[in-house]
Amino acid sequence: MILRIHPYGTSFKGVLDYTTDKEKAEPLSFDREDKKGAIRDMAYLAMCNTNCKKPVLHMSLSLPRGYHLSRTDWLDAAEMVVHGLGYTDNLFEVVRHDDTPHEHIHIILNRIRVDNLKVVNNSFERRRANRLAAELREKFHLPQLPLKRNPNHLSQGELAMEKRITT
Repeated sequence: MILRIHPYGTSFKGVLDYTTDKEKAEPLSFDREDKKGAIRDMAYLAMCNTNCKKPVLHMSLSLPRGYHLSRTDWLDAAEMVVHGLGYTDNLFEVVRHDDTPHEHIHIILNRIRVDNLKVVNNSFERRRANRLAAELREKFHLPQLPLKRNPNHLSQGELAMEKRITT
């Protein structure tokens, strides 16, 4: 399972339009009357904290090709990710896509908490996301996917070592 955190954004409408307007998109969590209600609620909450310039968090969670999760399992996985990253009292929506060879969901989240209107601390968010992806693989009995790495690309440590050797 791959958990990707996209760059923070400013438009709930833009990301919800992108995720829901595709032909094979299925909203899994809309508990409001419609998409406009979700956009309105998230935008209103964002206006309550003017210090946060990018309140939109967009994440995608992908399965390996050929694997499938039920609606309930996807919602459990999304909730595990949201709460595992510390967004315990935040508005979020989940949309499933079946437009690629691998099934995946998009999680659209408001970074501002409902209870105190503060932004959730995002320190070490990507590290926590990697740990959560491993936990999800184990929970749903999914294989470890090989890392895509350009063999010509050097890591920071390899670059530092090369610099020490050549100077």
